[in-house]
Amino acid sequence: DHLKGGFFRYSVDELWMIPHFEKMLYDNGPMIDILCNAYKITQNSLYLDKINQTCQWAIEEMQDKQGGFYSTIDADSEHIEGKFYVWTDEELKDILNTNELKLFKEIFVVYDKPNFEGKYHLHVTKTNQECYINNKNSADLICAKLLKIRNGRVRPATDKKILVSWNSLLMTGLINAYKITGNNNYYNSAKKCFDFIRNNMWVNNKLYACYHDKPYFNAYLDDYAFLSKACIEFLKIDWNEKDFSFLENLTDSLINNFQDKENGGFYYTSDTHEELIYRPKSYMDESLPSGNSVATEVLSELYELTGNSKYIEAVDKSISSAADSINRSKFSHCSLYLATPNTKISKKLIIIRCELEKIDEYKKNIYALNIMNDNIYFIANNESVTIKGIKEKINQGRFTAYVCQNNTCSEPIKDYESLSAVISI
Repeated sequence: DHLKGGFFRYSVDELWMIPHFEKMLYDNGPMIDILCNAYKITQNSLYLDKINQTCQWAIEEMQDKQGGFYSTIDADSEHIEGKFYVWTDEELKDILNTNELKLFKEIFVVYDKPNFEGKYHLHVTKTNQECYINNKNSADLICAKLLKIRNGRVRPATDKKILVSWNSLLMTGLINAYKITGNNNYYNSAKKCFDFIRNNMWVNNKLYACYHDKPYFNAYLDDYAFLSKACIEFLKIDWNEKDFSFLENLTDSLINNFQDKENGGFYYTSDTHEELIYRPKSYMDESLPSGNSVATEVLSELYELTGNSKYIEAVDKSISSAADSINRSKFSHCSLYLATPNTKISKKLIIIRCELEKIDEYKKNIYALNIMNDNIYFIANNESVTIKGIKEKINQGRFTAYVCQNNTCSEPIKDYESLSAVISI
């Protein structure tokens, strides 16, 4: 959606020109992640623009005042699909002046004719992308004019139920966008959502999957795994024992209630769900990342942080049990490949201990390095740490960093310049 931001659910044609005009929360969280990585690699300003636009759309149009994010925005308004989003020639001529209309068609129109049932859906191709970037200020003014008119139309309905799994994907996207942009609003919105889930959907050490005026449905594997992943991302930015304790509770529930104790891997439903004829256990990505893959990634990272063998034992059993599924369809398991334990590849774990008043400066500098895969945790010197694997990494002055790889950690690095040289390699 080039006017307001957010990505539609899928394309209905082979050119990827016309979408099904439904916006799903679970698409947009991973899209923010993908764009963040693409921007790190390319520094393409268009990706940064769409990161900001998508985050702002989610916060402005999807976030409830209590903190959770709604699920979907319908494709239809006034019983017509796409009506809210498309434009007639007459509307465009009334809204835009001659020069604006000419530029609009150069940027957003393909084949110089309407592309959706006699109307225009804004579409940027690789061919006209350069024109879009080179005329961004003028394009933004055109979009602002159209958006002002669009805001007066009858809006599609919003499904306001709050789902833990989908919210967790968006929180992770917002956190990564915060690292890329430095926009505190993205982090604050994600944290508000996280607090809402913990305060309203975690009841008596039990997670619920859905909230609509009250929590209901026992949580599924995706809920526990995706929320655990989001919790880790928060801990990287703002380490605190309360969040780590919550993470331990979530992952203990994963292992105790979802794990296939005999064969490894995790069932989609827990031991506390109603008994089903068939209890699914899938490793394949579908419209969402595989819950098994995300659980494997989380437990692998917890093992690296704590050294607790129960985590890596669950990881090893899960990966072994996935072998047959992988052999049947290799390209359907991308999330599982990405969840390969950090101990088996060259990924670094970096613990930074520093003075509280300097921590934001160090975060800004390190995030600006656009590191792709390393796990970096910032812990203020005055923060209490009880976890053995981290407690032993003591602060030795105003700045201390430890770089760990394959369960082996460096000597303390005592200045930022030396650390940046190491992690930039």
